Parts: sequence; structure tokens; C-alpha cells
Amino acid sequence: MDDESFFDDKPKTNLFQQVIKRYVPYWPIYVMLTIISLIITFVYLRSQTRMYVAVATILLKEASKGADSKVLEALNLPSEKKSIENELLVIKSSAIMQEVAKNLDLYVTVYNRGKVQIEELYGDNSPLHFEALYKDSTLAGGQVDFEMDWRNGIVRIGGEKIKFGSIYKYQGIPYRIIVNLGYNRQVKGKDFYAVFTSAAGAAGGLQGSLSATAMSSQSTVVDVRVVSPVGSKAEAVLNELFQVYNREGIKDKGENSKKTLAFIDERLDNIINQLDSAEDNVENYRTRNKIIDLSAQAGGYSSNVSALETQKAQMDLQMELLGEVQSYVYGKGNASGTVPATGVIADPLLGGLLTNLYGAESELKQTLAIAGPETEQVQLAKSRVNQLRS
Repeated sequence: MDDESFFDDKPKTNLFQQVIKRYVPYWPIYVMLTIISLIITFVYLRSQTRMYVAVATILLKEASKGADSKVLEALNLPSEKKSIENELLVIKSSAIMQEVAKNLDLYVTVYNRGKVQIEELYGDNSPLHFEALYKDSTLAGGQVDFEMDWRNGIVRIGGEKIKFGSIYKYQGIPYRIIVNLGYNRQVKGKDFYAVFTSAAGAAGGLQGSLSATAMSSQSTVVDVRVVSPVGSKAEAVLNELFQVYNREGIKDKGENSKKTLAFIDERLDNIINQLDSAEDNVENYRTRNKIIDLSAQAGGYSSNVSALETQKAQMDLQMELLGEVQSYVYGKGNASGTVPATGVIADPLLGGLLTNLYGAESELKQTLAIAGPETEQVQLAKSRVNQLRS
């Protein structure tokens, strides 16, 4: 075999050179496609609405542990977890959100039509906001365009000219126009419009943007988040939510305290009347038996009689109180009223059960106000009340 056959006389072409020769002639197309892609990406990002998240962490106080908790453990009623779940439902309830929407005037939203996207305006970034004079009467309507005439101090809205701070009626509902005097009046090309809705509708939108979850299954620390296209609005909603939640909690505790104080006052009046009756009986006994000087005639005997009368009055009081407890347990149902005072009851177990029954009925009432009568939470609350009552 000839040695020269092992060598290839044809020149070998480098792979990199092959790629260059094949694709370099088309470089204008690559540059054009890159520029078009960047333009499309820029327009897409400009058209998307930015979303801001306001986050807060709150600690729900645990129930005090004592005789009541031991009774609940004996009955196998883990109420602590249910309490946290109920508080989460209260935070996200429609009643709380409607109060937040009314306090922040969120039933009217102001927008600006931009060239690329629609921008929601709120707070310092909005030229004005609308305050309903009758916030419970707000209605869902539609959108109304308006223009700001800063020089003349008027707002051209819905074909009308309304002075700053005056009343504008939309669908018969009066709204006061409150102008943001700190707004940048030099900005041109703004296309403003306002969207009117009801307080309930605004609350529904807030519920959709709100999330409240426990950090873990055994934790009482709750993570609360509000999502909004306006960061300042998300923060304002979150702050107002806690304010309303705290006020409602204080109001509920105040009502329970009033009921308890009313019962204590009633029982004190009964005790005073019974003591007066016991003293009258002793006086009548003295007069009937012509006892003038107890120390001379029968000091020890009179003392025994007084002690027996006092014991009898205490026993009668206990029997009457137990009768009221029986009536409360069997006949109260879901009706509102005062709970018998547990401090007067001699039996600590009965007192603890009665206190927990009152708390269970209050929890059932609160759950019924939040959820429907056929929901799982209501059925669990009813089951707990029936178990405690038995």
C-alpha cells in the first residue's frame, strides 16, 4: 500500500469558520428581530399593572388556662383551635370589610386613562376623592369622566360644574368632592374618571385582595396580607382593618360585661331583700316571745337562732340560684339575656361548666353572624353548646 494514501490532500475547514460563513450574511435580520423583541417586551411590561403587597403579623391572645381549661379537656373540647379559626373568619368577614370601605371612602375609585394602561389613583396621587354623606346608602353605578379646573376651583363631572368642596349627586346619592390641594397641578394630559360602587361591593373587592392565615396549625400568630395596585392604599386598608377589628372586639367585650354587671346588680338586690327579711323575722320573734334583753334571758339561744336563720337564708339563696341555673340551661336556647353569676355558685365544677356554656353560646352567636346557619362552623358550635348543656 502506498504511504501517501494515508494523507488527505484536501484542506480542512474550521467549524467556527463554517458557522461564520453560513450565518454572518444574515446579521441584519438578527439585529432587527432583537430590536423588535425588546420593543414588544417593553410595551408588554408597561401595559401590565404593578401589584403591591402590604404585610403584617399579629398575635391573637390565647385563652387563659385554669379551671375552665381543665373542664374543657375533660369534655374533650379543643376550643383553642376553633377560636383561632373564628378570629380569622372575623378578620375577613363582610361586616368588617364594609366598615373599612366606608371609613376610607373606597366606594368610589379614581382612575387615569394612560396611553398604555389604566392607572388607579389614591391618596396623594389622586387629585380628589368622593365622600358619601350617607355611606350606608351608596349604590353600584358606573364610571363618570371628570376634569380638574384648578384656576376656577371647579370640577367638570357628568356635564356639571361642581365647586371644590361642594356636593355632587350621583344616582340621587350626595357625595362631597374633597380636593387634594397638594396634587401636582402642572401635570398635563390626564384623562380622569371615577367608578362608583356600593360599600358592600367595595368590601367584596377587599375580601378578594385580603389573605389571613395562621403561621402554623398550633400557632396563634396570624399573617395578614393585602394586595393592591396602589401601595399606599394597601397599607391604609391594612391599618384600618386592625383598627376596626380592635373596636369590634372591645365593643363585644363591653356588651358581655354589661350583661354580667346587670345580673350582679339584680342578685345583690335580691340578697339585700332576703337579709332584710331575715332581720324582720328575728325582730318578730323577739316581739312575739317578749324577749327584751337577750344577754339576760338567753344570749346563746338567740345567737343560735340568728345563725340558723342566716344559714336558712343562704340555703334558700343557693336553691333559688340553682333554679335559675336550671332555667338558664333548659330554657334559654339562643335568646339573649344575662347569665347566672358563677361566683355565687358553691360548686366549682358547675360554675366552670356554666361559664363555658355562656362562652360557647356567645361563640355560636358570633359564628352565626359570620357564616350561614348550615355551615360546618355553626354545626360544630351548636354541638359544643349541646354537649356543655347536657
